Amino acid sequence: MISKQSDTLVYILTDVSSVNIFGFKQLNALKKSNFNIHVICGPGRIDRNLRDLNIEIHQIKYLQRNISFVNDIISLIKITSTVYSIRPNIIIYSTPKASLMGAVAGLLTKTPIRVYQIFGARWQSLQFCKKILLLFMEILILKISTNITAVSRSMATKYSALTYKTIKVLHFGSTIGVDTKIFFPSINQNFRTEEFKLGYAGRLASDKGIEDLIDLFIELNSKNTNFKLEIIGDVDQMDKISLDTIEKITLHPNISWFRAVTQIKLADHFRSWDLQLFLSKREGLGNVVLEAGACGIPTFCWDIDGVRDAIPNEFNRFKIIYGDLAKMQNEILDYYNRRLSINDKNLLANWYKVNFDQDEVLNAFTKFITSLMKSSLNHE
Repeated sequence: MISKQSDTLVYILTDVSSVNIFGFKQLNALKKSNFNIHVICGPGRIDRNLRDLNIEIHQIKYLQRNISFVNDIISLIKITSTVYSIRPNIIIYSTPKASLMGAVAGLLTKTPIRVYQIFGARWQSLQFCKKILLLFMEILILKISTNITAVSRSMATKYSALTYKTIKVLHFGSTIGVDTKIFFPSINQNFRTEEFKLGYAGRLASDKGIEDLIDLFIELNSKNTNFKLEIIGDVDQMDKISLDTIEKITLHPNISWFRAVTQIKLADHFRSWDLQLFLSKREGLGNVVLEAGACGIPTFCWDIDGVRDAIPNEFNRFKIIYGDLAKMQNEILDYYNRRLSINDKNLLANWYKVNFDQDEVLNAFTKFITSLMKSSLNHE
């Protein structure tokens, strides 16, 4: 029998873009703690920074976000085979499909520590049949996993209704926190023009409420031509927005659309905005809310699980009852005349630095995984 490898862990995500962004930060922190790391993910281009970590990467071409019975069975077999050949002490998984397959593979290979990272409730915005299916999957994942973490307190509360197990929120929450060396307030906050710049950063996906966001902006712009909108992000091919919405974005004279940009450029964009709009229908936390906030830029959003934890209580005016577009519109028009003072912007930025600084978030994650590894090795 193959023995388990000390200090070895397997990290599984479905989508390669998630590995490149969220995964990289967590993996880099774990690598600094001298873990022997293997990554399993779907097809696509691995970022050079991730490759430079000198970790083993196993890409499975059949592992994709869309549901396919044949591909999913093949993926599960290959993931289980890969985990069995590695024989890790810990397996960490996130996102719905990778989590189900990682949990099952960990159970079948008798991996002692199986960590489920809850990034969000995918089932939250689905219709009846798909919602029931995903809820069943979630309950199974929770049952199989030995340890569970959630990116926000409200998400932990939501999932607590599905399991008797403890769901931990590390530090104050978040997956990777905010790099406050990049995301910080502008030094030119006194500068103000007639132009009022709104922004959105993230995937252009139906679940992100893009259709509502564009219609809201067009209505706002009809009332005040000083309103401009910047959109930063790529179209999500697995959760596409309508062609009509894309046409509105590309043809509207007061909308500028930028594809994915670097973190440094994203921070520059945030600092040029007066306000961020984030109408996501479901979210684990909302990292762009944290990043904009760390730049002193408030975000109007729906008051839903996950996102509500990304807004400090002192700024509750920015959380709107879900779906009330009329209220959202009125609050934005009011904010145009009643903006945050420089002092309030600095207080906002400081709240994100205190609670979500990336170094602190990743340190809490690394300490948690290290403690699990020590516990596993002590019981061998």
